[in-house]
Amino acid sequence: FILYLRSNISGLLMFRADSILSVLDRLLMILICGILLWTNVAGTDFRIEWFILAQTAAYSLTALAALLIVLRRSSVRRITLKKAFSLMILKQSFPFAVLILLMTFYNRIDSVLLERLLPGSEGNYQAGIYASAWRLLDAMNQIAFLFAGLLLPIFSHMIRKGDAVAPMVRMAFNMLFTLSLSVAMFSAFYSFELMDLFYRDHEEDSAAVFFILMWCFVPVATTYVFGTLLTANGNLFYLNMVAGSGMILNILLNVLLIPEYLALGSAMASLVTQVVMSVAQVWLAIRYFRLKIDTGYMLRLLMFIGGVSFLAWLSVLIRWPWWIGLLVGGSLALLLSMTLRLIHIGEIRTILRNRGEEDA
Repeated sequence: FILYLRSNISGLLMFRADSILSVLDRLLMILICGILLWTNVAGTDFRIEWFILAQTAAYSLTALAALLIVLRRSSVRRITLKKAFSLMILKQSFPFAVLILLMTFYNRIDSVLLERLLPGSEGNYQAGIYASAWRLLDAMNQIAFLFAGLLLPIFSHMIRKGDAVAPMVRMAFNMLFTLSLSVAMFSAFYSFELMDLFYRDHEEDSAAVFFILMWCFVPVATTYVFGTLLTANGNLFYLNMVAGSGMILNILLNVLLIPEYLALGSAMASLVTQVVMSVAQVWLAIRYFRLKIDTGYMLRLLMFIGGVSFLAWLSVLIRWPWWIGLLVGGSLALLLSMTLRLIHIGEIRTILRNRGEEDA
């Protein structure tokens, strides 16, 4: 219900409210569990049931807040069910549901296959190693996911009005590509340090898997731009064909690689699948929207890739404390993206201002 209500709010282009709601349940969880963990208000040790209740309360309060916003901004005064209209909504929603299901399969099935394909306790251990490396990637993916949630109504509005989408697509891709590549590059160079920060045991095994998995962030971020564009354009049939192929490819690669390479094999399968999915969606977007890629732009992208690689290598070579190298290197990567005009603050402000004036 939170996602459903947020879709109404983002459809109304209330991006500030949608952004707040996107993190409200987590903030409430942190607040409730923080009080229970770090104070003696309950008079006893923390229990797992409290975590469940806290999460339920956080979701419920967020859903209530979203409902109040929707009711306030809409003309709905009474909820009625009409059979014909409900069937029409279900029919139109079915391709979206299938797409989400297929994407969930090839994004989440790795840990399940690790546990099932490996014998005894080895399957549980390798699934745990994979999950420990996956968590940070999953957290970073939320940034790209939230960005896609903002892009969907914008792309839909622009396509409906017949506006050129290329400037918005390039701006969104530049932002997510520079972010995802920088995160992936520095995560690869500091894979052990990051895993050692989060875990007390098996850091080396987790770091090896993490080194591969974090590169998935680049193709995943790319699909959040081009997949969202295709979704806004209604190309669900082709997206489902691509997602179905991705699911089959991911399962086959896992079956082939897991017995020999364990969690590393599953990470490699995930990376190959994500790269293939992103390339397919970029190709579809170029085909349907006739997007043009000029030589100068590609040269700037290559220069950014080389520059970030050099910065990550240099930050390790200087032998700073790893967290200083990470912060300095990340800051310089942002500066490099602005220098190469991949991220152009003025362009972002102009496009968003024009969108705001048109929507008004």
